[in-house]
Amino acid sequence: WFSLTASAYIGDHEHKDQGHLTLQRGADYLVQDGGGYGLDWTFPLHNTFAFDDQDPGAVVPKYFPGQGYWGNQTAISKYEATPAYVYAQANLTDSYYIPSDGFGWHNPATAVVRSTVFIGRLGLLIVHDQVAAAKATTTKIFNLNLANPAGVVRNGAMITGKVGSSKLFLSQAIVPVNSTTTLVPQTFEDEANNTNVTKSMNYQVRSSGQKADTFLHIFQATDLGTTSMLPFSTLTTPDGAAQGIEFDDGGTRRVFLFATRDTPSIPGV
Repeated sequence: WFSLTASAYIGDHEHKDQGHLTLQRGADYLVQDGGGYGLDWTFPLHNTFAFDDQDPGAVVPKYFPGQGYWGNQTAISKYEATPAYVYAQANLTDSYYIPSDGFGWHNPATAVVRSTVFIGRLGLLIVHDQVAAAKATTTKIFNLNLANPAGVVRNGAMITGKVGSSKLFLSQAIVPVNSTTTLVPQTFEDEANNTNVTKSMNYQVRSSGQKADTFLHIFQATDLGTTSMLPFSTLTTPDGAAQGIEFDDGGTRRVFLFATRDTPSIPGV
């Protein structure tokens, strides 16, 4: 199964993790919550997008470089469930918005839209992120935590992971040409036992140098003996306004395209 979180902040015990996603096959947690964290430190432990503006004049609280508590418009903006697939789109832009309050805080992000398609019977998950920063120098970070660090292997644009009786394939279908990819064991402090714990492998793709970027990742959860991912081809329209993938599903050719330019706006931007 697949989960996606997106809602307006309402207080209580809610964390700064809008857009957080997870993927599980049976009892095997494949894309997971990275473990212990405080309310403010959900990045990089949760699977949320981040913006690092490295602003030397910023005052606390900053983004760490994750989200703020001020968003009240974040939501699952589009949803469709059919016998063949489930589609959901989350407009997360407002989660990075800081209102003007005299401290000189500013908005590092002007657009953050996460679109997903899940085909459960194939174990296939498509994740498209359309993002834009206020400044070209801001680093945009696709961030994810993969279970069982010892079982995670990267081979070019393909990453595989093994958990229990399941295997995860993760393909960097489309990432910015100037981006860098890292895979680092994610350690957190277990305060109850006063020890450091490594629960996941943190995967990040970082990009800067332009205000707008798109990221397209394809996941497939299969049984452990599967040797290759479902074949697919990437697509980009001639004008660059949409991108996605196509693949064969039995006797059906399926095509999923995602817009790259319909950037939403937030108050004051």
